[in-house]
Amino acid sequence: MAACLEATRETNDPNSITYATHYLGLVKQAQGDLSAARQFIEQSMTLFSEFNDLVGLERASVAMGFLEIDAENFEAARSHFLTFLRARQRVHAVRYILAAVLGTAVVCAHFGDPFTALVWALSVLQHPGLDWEARQRAETLCAGLQAQLTPDQISQAQQEAVGQPFNAILSGIVGQ
Repeated sequence: MAACLEATRETNDPNSITYATHYLGLVKQAQGDLSAARQFIEQSMTLFSEFNDLVGLERASVAMGFLEIDAENFEAARSHFLTFLRARQRVHAVRYILAAVLGTAVVCAHFGDPFTALVWALSVLQHPGLDWEARQRAETLCAGLQAQLTPDQISQAQQEAVGQPFNAILSGIVGQ
């Protein structure tokens, strides 16, 4: 991947360089090199901003939130997700909104509220814009959260998730 980044730098194509930088950050994160991942993802965020690539910036912002979760910097993760969700200038790419809601649910559970986190994750599972990646993330999260709750709490969370439109749940998260 580093060779790919070098090759794109030789082309001097800013778009290719920016995306290669971002994806190299994701590779470093998957390899557990969080310091290098942070460097590449932050650099890609700067480049996405410079080129006014809002979709790329959304992608990188959400990736940074999950990087902070991996680094166990839960306050920083929450800040990244909420900053993204509150942004006025947003493309509103559904996949990144769903990912940010799931990331916020992970943070919520970490801070001792698995019930609310489960409601949010179940709400994501019902969203018509759900993609494979979000489904995998949500199902894994739900399984872990359900292990922390009683059957009555799980049933209540399911009812709350079904009973509220996703936008209401999103508004509640953004209002934190």
